[in-house]
Amino acid sequence: MTSNKVFYIATTDIVEQMFMPQILKRLSKSAPNIGVRLIRWNPDLLPAQITNSEIDLAIGVRSFDMPILMRKVLYKETFVSAARSSHPLFKSKMKLEDFLSYPHTMTSSGDRVKGVVDSALEKLNSTRILTHTVSNFSSTPFVLENSDCILTAPRRFLLSLEKRRKIKVFEPPVTLPSFEIKLMWSKKYQKDSASVWMRELLYKTFNQVISNIEP
Repeated sequence: MTSNKVFYIATTDIVEQMFMPQILKRLSKSAPNIGVRLIRWNPDLLPAQITNSEIDLAIGVRSFDMPILMRKVLYKETFVSAARSSHPLFKSKMKLEDFLSYPHTMTSSGDRVKGVVDSALEKLNSTRILTHTVSNFSSTPFVLENSDCILTAPRRFLLSLEKRRKIKVFEPPVTLPSFEIKLMWSKKYQKDSASVWMRELLYKTFNQVISNIEP
């Protein structure tokens, strides 16, 4: 109740959108003076940030082969697709050729123009029409609502958007891998009381939010 410690957490904009409101709600009740600084997830910088104690915690998908790194799975996730509610795609039987006949969008933090969908399609000797990429997920609902673009993204993120935006979620006609969202921290803070406390708060918050979203 009296601590004014500031936690630096590296994560993605999906985590910010889905979980920060509840994290702040819990903090306001149990630790009103605690500060949280969210740092943009950058896999190239993350190993050094953790080693140099520039960040206290990291939340993301990618794994790192670092003896100093501790990790815990927060939840397991799968991919689904989404398009605007009135998209002509929903009038079809959702075959692969229908899915591939419309433009697609994806998030990319640089020049990367190959995503999980493209890797799956390669195995089928197929390709999609990737018209453009965006730098984060925050803009994707606006893109979908105002175009014929299709977005493939984490299931619970899109389900949470479906309740608030004019988009419809559907199972893509291609097999995509599942993945894990992990909480990571430095081994030297394994027993640090502040780190233990914040990790426990994050476990509980993620569990609460995820349980309220249909898997």
